[in-house]
Amino acid sequence: MRPLEVLIAGNSVSELDQLKTGLSGLANARLNALVTGEDWLSRLQACTPVPDIIILCLGTSPERELVQLASWASPQRPTLLLVGSLEEVKDQTHLMRLAMQAGARDFLIRPVSLESLSDQISLVRREQSGDSKERRAITAFISPKGGAGAASMAAGVAHALVARYGLPTLLLDLNYQFGAQYLNLDLRPEKGLREAIEAVDGLDSLALAGYVTRHRSGLHVLGTLPSQVLLPADVADPRLGRLFDLIAQTYYQVLIDPLFNLVAERASQLLLVLQQDFQNIRNGQKLQRILKDELQVPADRVNLVVNRFERHNPITIEHIQQGLQMTPVSVIPSDFRLVSGAANLGIPILEHSPDSPVSKALVELAGWISGDEVAVVPQGFWSELASLFKVS
Repeated sequence: MRPLEVLIAGNSVSELDQLKTGLSGLANARLNALVTGEDWLSRLQACTPVPDIIILCLGTSPERELVQLASWASPQRPTLLLVGSLEEVKDQTHLMRLAMQAGARDFLIRPVSLESLSDQISLVRREQSGDSKERRAITAFISPKGGAGAASMAAGVAHALVARYGLPTLLLDLNYQFGAQYLNLDLRPEKGLREAIEAVDGLDSLALAGYVTRHRSGLHVLGTLPSQVLLPADVADPRLGRLFDLIAQTYYQVLIDPLFNLVAERASQLLLVLQQDFQNIRNGQKLQRILKDELQVPADRVNLVVNRFERHNPITIEHIQQGLQMTPVSVIPSDFRLVSGAANLGIPILEHSPDSPVSKALVELAGWISGDEVAVVPQGFWSELASLFKVS
């Protein structure tokens, strides 16, 4: 495999040297530096060998530079990663929108995390080599009975998609009155679902970043603010539908809890979460009929997950399979103390106990959802849109 050509460009010699030194450990990559001048765009376009990636360190007039970059519309243009500062920028949302219009893959804020930048370069290498198998998907976690753990599972899998597979992922909490995903992840949102719905007509993928809350892992979360009470009547379906469409364009993976009509229409797959008892089986059968007859959801979009599995439970996996005529795609073992303890601490299960059977099962389920059989991204990986939305 030929080396990946990476060009680091900018006005500051010391910054270029620092980045080049910090990235020197990248395997099979050739790093070059270019000190830009007045005719910087022409110099980038004329570079030989043609770089696969350009890391452009923006100067004191980032808006002007981004407008110039937008004029470089060639389909052969290298992948563009931007490095910039926001302290002196009056309209950060406008700057991010310009970055998107310029075709930036990533916008990293100074001081740059070399780990995040290295991970981003590795992701580009995977995609260019054809090794990336991930598919975009909207996955809804549904349960016919409260307390089955669908919300906790959605949070755990969403975190694993970011921490283990490096996929830009949004956890969308549609439990308007009693959603707990912010609390489970110890997040303190400033804006949420209501505000995003109200502003949806003026949002694009970059502006959406102002309404989601970022977990330290890179996972993005959107729901009703803990201080708010949002009633279904307060949510206009057309506006929520437009927000759904924008979210689907922005993230590789969207995990939703709970289910309602609009979710059923748009979800790529529905994961039916059951526990080992007859009431779950009976209610699961009823939910199957609702999905098929009332919501017209094709059977191949519905899959079964058994949660809190206990080997000595008299209700076996075979009983559940026979009752629902489905084979589970995942079986999550029971560990109530671990799961509840992690939630009480506001720590994802995978971060709290990475070697536990529950964590391993969640990682496997995340791999099944993403279409990737092997987790290849180290924990804490910042994927493309997680980095693009990083503003603090």
